Amino acid sequence: MNTKIFEDNILSRNDIHISATINVDDHILNLLRQKDIKAKIAALTCVHFEVTENAENLLHNSLAAWQSPQDTSLWLDDFGSGYAGINAIRGYHFDYVKIDKDFFWHLMRKESGRQLMDALVTFLSRNHHNVIIEGVESEAHKEWLQGMEWFAIQGHYWREVSIEQLVADDIAM
Repeated sequence: MNTKIFEDNILSRNDIHISATINVDDHILNLLRQKDIKAKIAALTCVHFEVTENAENLLHNSLAAWQSPQDTSLWLDDFGSGYAGINAIRGYHFDYVKIDKDFFWHLMRKESGRQLMDALVTFLSRNHHNVIIEGVESEAHKEWLQGMEWFAIQGHYWREVSIEQLVADDIAM
């Protein structure tokens, strides 16, 4: 591609690009089916829908029939709690699966927990789910997960930063 043309196209855009995360439960799913809400979501540049572990109807019935707009991703939140388990991923493909903090901590306490977590993460990864592990709050947590096929880890191990700090050049993570 001609770089100059590509740069001119980007510089001439006046679009506003908005990203959004929408936590979806049974109630929110019904709202997302409304025509005016669908139009607003379609106007967003990047949306990811995070299905909560308590969305029983959504996970058991509605998700397979639901079509998310283009340029969206579907996330399953808190895998290992509520209705967010193996049955949830059998019926629909989630782009991202977030393993529940309490489930992660439970496996850390079990003698065979590391092997179970590794098998679960490997299974999810090899079935084309990006795995995010919630609840990483210490160096020991990071080390325990070392060598597994996770996409990302999340938790209070890292200090919180404001948006102003995030855009500053001198942030040390």
